[in-house]
Amino acid sequence: AHELYERFNDIYILNDFDLTGVIGANKLRKKYGFKPIFLQNFRNRNNGFKDISDFRLKHTKEESKLLINKKLEKWKLKENIK
Repeated sequence: AHELYERFNDIYILNDFDLTGVIGANKLRKKYGFKPIFLQNFRNRNNGFKDISDFRLKHTKEESKLLINKKLEKWKLKENIK
């Protein structure tokens, strides 16, 4: 993690929105300060994809980038509110 923070100010991780993914993301957040991003939440967890590879099967590269960037922007907005 130290090597990553030498290169980047913020480290985002993209985990599955399942028990294992949420627990793992929380451990990495607490231990290293990584910022978890989930493609699903309780409102849209039945959206047909549980991770980025499932999403990518039915969407273009550009749509995938747009989705990830949208999630990153939400994180950044949430941080600015605090």
